[in-house]
Order: sequence, then structure tokens, then C-alpha cells
Amino acid sequence: MATKDDSIAPPLAPMNSVAMMRAKMKDVMNLRNLRGVVIFFGLGEQKPFEVPAKEIALSRMRKNMLYFATNYMLVVACVGFLSILMNPFFLFILMCIAAGWYYVAQITANETEENPFKLGGRPVNASQRNVGMLAITGILVVYFGGSVLFSIFTVSTALSIAHSFLRNSNIPDEDDDLGFKETPDVV
Repeated sequence: MATKDDSIAPPLAPMNSVAMMRAKMKDVMNLRNLRGVVIFFGLGEQKPFEVPAKEIALSRMRKNMLYFATNYMLVVACVGFLSILMNPFFLFILMCIAAGWYYVAQITANETEENPFKLGGRPVNASQRNVGMLAITGILVVYFGGSVLFSIFTVSTALSIAHSFLRNSNIPDEDDDLGFKETPDVV
């Protein structure tokens, strides 16, 4: 007699809610939401950066995080680029990884059914090569670049949190709480 197993928890959110949240995040991170240098740094404003009162600190951070989300992703990219440039050995490892991926792509392009690529006398198909390169890439990046990745994460997070906390931006009223522009009323 079969019984229903109640030990498996149901999913926390329906799939359509997850897809909807993913779509909203994709919309927030869209390049059209990239704010200019004048808005991001508050150039020309009286007090663009100031410590907020306790009552408004969290709401300011939340609004700024959503409003400047694309700018913060750009901060992560810039910090990452500079960190990798300042670590030449990790840059060399990344170039070796890129060369490995190029070699695997060339093998796949030149492979035929009559002449398959063999490793140790056994044929290796394209998906097996890609999984192997993915594993090698992951191991090399974590082993040789773990400290670089950690510094990129901490520095960019600290900069983003400091900016969102201190930036006294006047976010336009036509943006709702999630940072999406409201559609104008059509009469």
C-alpha cells in the first residue's frame, strides 16, 4: 500500500512568480536604466552625499539600490577589471583558460565523424570536452583567483552600500517603489 510522503516540502514560490521576479530584475538591470555621472555623483547639487536620519536610512538605501542598480553593476565590472589588471599572474591564468577554450572550439570545428577527437585512445565528443573545460576553468579560477574574486566582491559591495546609504538623491516621483517607471495615463 503506497502512502504519500509528506516529508518533501512544496516549493516556496510558484514558478510563474519566480519567472516574474527574474523578469523584474532583468528590467532593473537593463542598460537603459544606467544613470548618468551627474545623477550618480550628484554633481551640481548642494548636498549630494549626507548621512541620513535613522528613520529614513533603510528606505533611502532601498530606493537608491533599485534606482542605481545598473550603475552598481558597472562599479562591480570596473572594480573587477582593475583588480584583474593589478594581478598579472591571475591575468595570465585567465589568458591560458581563454586559449584552452579556443583550442577546444577549434577541435570541435575541425572534427568529423570519420576523424573524431580521441583522448587516451577513446573518442571524446563536444559536450564531454565542454564539461571538462568547464571543470578545469572553475578549479583554476577558484584556486588562483579566489582572493581576487573575494576582493572584487568586498570592495564593490562596500562601495555600493556606502553610495546607497549616503547618496541624497531626489528620485523622480514617476518611479514607483521598485524603480520601474509607471506608464503614463492615457486619456
